[in-house]
Amino acid sequence: MTKLNEILSLYLQNVKKNHKINVKIKNKNGSKILRLVRPILELFNKNYWKGYITTLLSTIWIPDKWSETTDVKTQLEIVTHEVIHMKRSKQLSFFVYAILYLFPQILVLLSLFAFLAIPFGTSWLFCLLFLIFLAPIPAPFRYLIELEAYRTRLIIYKYAWNATPEKIEFAKDDIINNLSKGDYYFAWPFPKAIKKHLNNENKLDDIKYKEIVKFLTDNGLYK
Repeated sequence: MTKLNEILSLYLQNVKKNHKINVKIKNKNGSKILRLVRPILELFNKNYWKGYITTLLSTIWIPDKWSETTDVKTQLEIVTHEVIHMKRSKQLSFFVYAILYLFPQILVLLSLFAFLAIPFGTSWLFCLLFLIFLAPIPAPFRYLIELEAYRTRLIIYKYAWNATPEKIEFAKDDIINNLSKGDYYFAWPFPKAIKKHLNNENKLDDIKYKEIVKFLTDNGLYK
């Protein structure tokens, strides 16, 4: 378990108490699964290993020295993002969540049925057509899942950092860049549409975001 600062520990205790999710934070180097998929992910996201946080079930896997080199507010921004994912995964079940997140690229697995051509005839080779899903086809479910989590950045910027409107717009532009390009395999390559969704501040009235604001207020990070 990575050593946590006091504020982050309090937040994770709050999540465990209110949502029955026991969040653990560990170093990526300790994950055999992540080391296995690293070469694949780095084909389209060169900064994946050193610059990205990954969440599997209730464990947040962080890059080496992340907790020592990242300030507490940025840590809180990232962890609240990942907790949103955990809540959604718990609501849907991990199986359904994973399929939705990986769709439509997960359909490429159906191409494996082409091997049935060996015992049953060449007609099964049509399954090779599913290889088309290796392409960066827009992924609406992955986009919506990430958009929901990325809104925590707007909360942290507004309340913890007391950011100017210009800096909040910069944060939005960074989110747009992430979701429309290779970082999430071009989940939603429509920047104007993403900007419109981020500008809809009514979404921030949801209870999951109000909980974060309350935590910031209760712990002196927002006054």
